[in-house]
Amino acid sequence: MNWSPFANHLWQSTVFAAGIALLALAFHRHSARLRYNLWLAASLKFLLPLAPLLALGRRFESPAAPPPLASAIAQFGQPFALPAVAAVPAAAPPG
Repeated sequence: MNWSPFANHLWQSTVFAAGIALLALAFHRHSARLRYNLWLAASLKFLLPLAPLLALGRRFESPAAPPPLASAIAQFGQPFALPAVAAVPAAAPPG
């Protein structure tokens, strides 16, 4: 199944907003400024898709091996990509 960049952005933003909602509930006794900043971050996530930010980051990428966090972020950015399945040869019957 090949998902559009819009679908990827939509589900990622929805998960992010749900996480912010849980944090806002957890911090309900803290300052309103903290909760405001949390919701501001969620709003910016809806406005700024991850793909253009990743493309911008690739322009400044160093030739060294990427750190594990960068690999995890890249993998998370493509959650609906189908993994390649290697064909396993059938075992020959004994004899």
